[in-house]
Amino acid sequence: MYAPSGNAKIKRWLAFLFYALTICMLIVYKSELLAWMQQGSHSVFLMLLITICFTFFPILPYSVVIGIMAFMYGTLPGALLCWTGAWISSLLMYAYTRFFYSEQTNKWLSANERIVSFHAKMKKNPFVSILLARLIPVLPQSIVSIYAGAASISFPVYALASAIGKIPGMLIYAFIGKHLLSLF
Repeated sequence: MYAPSGNAKIKRWLAFLFYALTICMLIVYKSELLAWMQQGSHSVFLMLLITICFTFFPILPYSVVIGIMAFMYGTLPGALLCWTGAWISSLLMYAYTRFFYSEQTNKWLSANERIVSFHAKMKKNPFVSILLARLIPVLPQSIVSIYAGAASISFPVYALASAIGKIPGMLIYAFIGKHLLSLF
């Protein structure tokens, strides 16, 4: 049985507390934030920070955020903005998992035969594995980031595969969002 060290427990609880408080704030102010995003042009940097937050703390479907950004900035600029935010967020989630949960997740990854088998297959070609996982629209993207961080997939391999794998989805959702929102 896994028993985390005192330092690992503190890091885990601080990480959980930060994540939980941020999600609570986003839930409480979700409507106001979405209305503000839709009301006019804002700093691209500020909108990038918002896309990062909505990806890192998934309190609403990211496709809604992509649609709003595409409506505000156009299909390609909106997709690029959301792609950048989602990619940065995935890198942060990867780092978050590696830093706060590496000890715990390494034990978890080696505790189950099926996970060990899956992990061994994924380690043979992590680039293709991450790329394909990013292309599956129903697979929660945070799961891909968390697994890659926990499994100690090479950061450059993870970053490049994630960057490429996110492009098609961003373009599709931006196109749909731009045209769907413009009907209203």
